[in-house]
Amino acid sequence: MIRLANEKDIERILEIIKDAKTFLKENKVLQWQDDYPNRDTITNDIDKRQLYVYEEKEVLAFIAIIEGIEETYNIIYDGAWLSNDSYLTIHRIAVKKEARNKDIASKLFMYAIDYAKKKKIKSIRVDTHKDNKAMQRLILKHNFKKCGYIYLKDHSPRLAYELLI
Repeated sequence: MIRLANEKDIERILEIIKDAKTFLKENKVLQWQDDYPNRDTITNDIDKRQLYVYEEKEVLAFIAIIEGIEETYNIIYDGAWLSNDSYLTIHRIAVKKEARNKDIASKLFMYAIDYAKKKKIKSIRVDTHKDNKAMQRLILKHNFKKCGYIYLKDHSPRLAYELLI
């Protein structure tokens, strides 16, 4: 089941983030290796009703599905976005270590796509670190197109993708 996250989920989500940070570090991906995402990030997502969890008896994964303008996407380099219409942004997706390789992340992506369709939003955008091959595979599996790259607020580059709905 996929549902909106609530405050009772915070500790479990923080455990999943810890798992994800370890996974990324083991795979030499310099993403999420600082204090991000943290409790404040998750609490803010919950307050804004933009964080969803995947649950089977317990929370196994989460995804942030954000409506509105993502400031870091205002400028794209070495390419162009596919659309200038409204879009959703996928951020902060992670799956608990014991639940990996069970298509849970794909189910979360499909949920985001269905969410966009229901809201009549024209596209979904997502970005990831150049070394995060697992995320890149997931993005491409769902037919997102690579559009170029963007810079985060800390000036680190990210590969940028978009899917037209």
